[in-house]
Amino acid sequence: MIEIAKASDIDAVVEIERRANMTPWSHQMLSESLSNNHGYQFFLLRRSNEQISAYLIALEVLDEVNLLHIAVDPSFQSQGIARRLMQYWLSRLNSEVKTVWLEVRESNEIAQSLYQSCGFQKVDERKKYYRIPDSIERETALIYCLKIKN
Repeated sequence: MIEIAKASDIDAVVEIERRANMTPWSHQMLSESLSNNHGYQFFLLRRSNEQISAYLIALEVLDEVNLLHIAVDPSFQSQGIARRLMQYWLSRLNSEVKTVWLEVRESNEIAQSLYQSCGFQKVDERKKYYRIPDSIERETALIYCLKIKN
């Protein structure tokens, strides 16, 4: 079941974030995204046993939306959960939205494949954008865009 996240979900989301991401968002960052009512969208996919398996955070500003974050619990990856959550979210965008943006690590080919399968196209890149843990090096971010036809 896909639903809007609630404050009571934050600890489970933080745990998924910690296990699923190379550079996880902090508890504070996730909490602020959830509690901010100024354009933030925070959806999660809950399994039949009430366990959260994935979440998505986006920010809508005027006629654009930026997908800020999507994560799937590692024990549920490669089951189409991210695609299901993305498709649900995209199908419910405000009718005023014309463009959806996102950034992804150049090394994250699985995510790139997901985004391309949802209609996103690579339009640019940001060199040295992402921090690499335990390194002074930084990784390129690829910028993807989806034009919405209303």
